[in-house]
Amino acid sequence: PETHTYRLDDGREVRVNCQEGLSGEAEEGEGWTTVYEGTACYDVRTGMMVTLSYTKKWLFTGEYEGQSYDRAFFGDTEVYELELVSTNAELAFSQ
Repeated sequence: PETHTYRLDDGREVRVNCQEGLSGEAEEGEGWTTVYEGTACYDVRTGMMVTLSYTKKWLFTGEYEGQSYDRAFFGDTEVYELELVSTNAELAFSQ
């Protein structure tokens, strides 16, 4: 993977490798499935997660008011952006 630099709140820069295109699904019941798609970046020295960003979407399979649906997407999404703020671990800081 390509190495990137991420700046912590204290100004230090950490070298990270990022994995794009991560995905997963979870059955929520009553015909609903949540689908997750995103990217995670990890410190190159320790493997500690430094950032995680993903979109969560809901898909519906079943019948509603006489209409049948198969993994229908109605536009409901959530976007999550998680970032490491600080740590005392010895990360791969840029010089």
